[in-house]
Amino acid sequence: MDLIEELKSYCDINNPVGALMLSGEWGSGKTYFIKKFIKSVKDKYVFVCISLFGIDSLDKLRVDVKKKWLEKASELDKLNGTKVLKIADSYKKVFGTIKEVLPENWQKKGEVVSSIMDLVNFVPISNRMSDKKVILVFDDLERSNISCTDHSERSNISCTDHSGMY
Repeated sequence: MDLIEELKSYCDINNPVGALMLSGEWGSGKTYFIKKFIKSVKDKYVFVCISLFGIDSLDKLRVDVKKKWLEKASELDKLNGTKVLKIADSYKKVFGTIKEVLPENWQKKGEVVSSIMDLVNFVPISNRMSDKKVILVFDDLERSNISCTDHSERSNISCTDHSGMY
């Protein structure tokens, strides 16, 4: 079975256990290959692509997956979730910067608003979107900062090969 057929076969599995990893030298065209594959089957699946660059915890990864999922869902529904997420992120950064100089009652109000901005943590995501199966694609594994074993969760992350994961 060639690589394209292997990817199609993996995408067709209802509840896959594990992931496929495409490995190769840096600059060998892994991301290009996956993008080309995505274009060839985009009518059948929804691909949510997440860069692991700078990710340093499973909690941060979980939030990034949800944000990218929401962005893709809003694209499909012709909404603009990307702008909403950027506004929320901007507010939280500004509040974090000026929080210490605000009066205490404003700090508390700002924390409430900031907590509301974190609603992305409570949004359930699904493995289907617009009647299509959702496929998560992770890129830049070699650029992540997640430790080999993240004890904040009950799962472990294997660090045997950082050449690229899809």
